[in-house]
Amino acid sequence: IAKPFQSLSLGASIENLLPADTSISHEETDPVPLNIRAGLAYRLESIAEMSAQGAAVSNLLKGSLGTFEVASRNGEIYVRTGVEVWLNKAIAVRAGYGVKNGGNSATTLSFGGSARLPVSSAALQIDYGFQLLSEDFQGITTHRFSINLIL
Repeated sequence: IAKPFQSLSLGASIENLLPADTSISHEETDPVPLNIRAGLAYRLESIAEMSAQGAAVSNLLKGSLGTFEVASRNGEIYVRTGVEVWLNKAIAVRAGYGVKNGGNSATTLSFGGSARLPVSSAALQIDYGFQLLSEDFQGITTHRFSINLIL
């Protein structure tokens, strides 16, 4: 991960570089695929500094993030983008879009949010995400929940 500017982070990773077989059978193989990923994250607050509205836009975009990622796994290419906006210190909303090209093509559309509840000197964060898959995975939806304790 590199941070060339205050508001920009760049990252790349290569996973499973060495070949591995996770099969429990001697007759079959189950190789772990090579994953290559690169992406960027941009703090949207810096956009407000260039805006004529300045303070009003800055307050909305403070703590907000835009992301873009390109990944390759088993010869299939994934492109994902998303945005997260904290409306205040307790409520966030998220949206994302992804495309997968290769053996199985798919498009994903995701929405979600977070709520932070103060608990003593910490906070309890409850996250929810909804994802809709299309194309080869027509009509499949997933719901994801998580609960985190932030110290």
